[in-house]
Amino acid sequence: MSINDRILKNQQEIDKILNRLLRSTERELLNNYQLSSKKVSNIINKLYERLPKLTQEQIDKGMQLTEAKLSGDYQKALNSIKSEIKKLTGRTFSLIETAVLSSYALSYYGEGWALEQPTSLNFGFQEIPESKLNSIRYSKKYKKTWKTRNASNNSQMFSKIEDDLTQGLTSGEGVLKTARNIRNRFVEFDVINKKTRVSGGFTDARRIARTETHRVLNQGRTDAFRFAEKSAKNLGVELRRVLQATLDNRTRSQSAQMDGQVADKNGFFTYPNGVKSDTPGNTGVPKYDINDRETTRTELFDENGDALIAAPQDLTFKDWADGQGMAKNKFGEKLFT
Repeated sequence: MSINDRILKNQQEIDKILNRLLRSTERELLNNYQLSSKKVSNIINKLYERLPKLTQEQIDKGMQLTEAKLSGDYQKALNSIKSEIKKLTGRTFSLIETAVLSSYALSYYGEGWALEQPTSLNFGFQEIPESKLNSIRYSKKYKKTWKTRNASNNSQMFSKIEDDLTQGLTSGEGVLKTARNIRNRFVEFDVINKKTRVSGGFTDARRIARTETHRVLNQGRTDAFRFAEKSAKNLGVELRRVLQATLDNRTRSQSAQMDGQVADKNGFFTYPNGVKSDTPGNTGVPKYDINDRETTRTELFDENGDALIAAPQDLTFKDWADGQGMAKNKFGEKLFT
């Protein structure tokens, strides 16, 4: 196995660890949304229990909502729900922030290990400064941070819950249907197949977690590369980065077209729309960055630019897609023009 092959293998091992971290974060997010869903269901149940006995004619006329408002129970329920969603937002932020910082550190140190272990070279990696950890929490390419987006998503979820509760009381829907509709705002449950569907507020939080951990994964790898690059010439080697697309049917067309591109002399990749970025998942173009399916690998060359060791003969995304007979991804998007 060549040194470049071993570097790539080490990077893949780090990717597995990072993937396990993301899966763990997603499970914790799901648990938190389910917990809040149960608490809000209890609030709805108590509201319905306190409603006075009404005739069916009164219920059909929307008197449930009128009575709930007159007693103050309706507003109390909304306040309690809003409070629970505020707590959920805080817990979600904490989980995603921890995953973001951990992913960056693992990626940065992991890239250092991936380069040094098979080459026996010492690039001089040091502890990540606290100031750096603070600066990578949010992408500088976007005005709205992921923390703001998460809070906004949960605020919209509360508005929908308020509408569901109002509608349920006005139309005379029973507590079971109203509570179910509201639970689905957190995590939708498929009653027929008895399993959790991928929808509701949890989906928004998971998308943020995936997008942001992927961003800092690549940022950590980019920062480690740039650090090692400074020492490389003194060690008699040249480092180059190559963009890789994930080999699956969720990969979008721009990633498929970018697969195999070598970073230019300034360390930037050029995307199909002309945008340049040194870090996949942080281009500043939402359709490229959200749920991005790209990463980079590092290869070694001598000072003359000739291959120091044979570069890994990996399957390209196009070769893989052709072998699968796949012209479009799972979203129906054409991969190659």
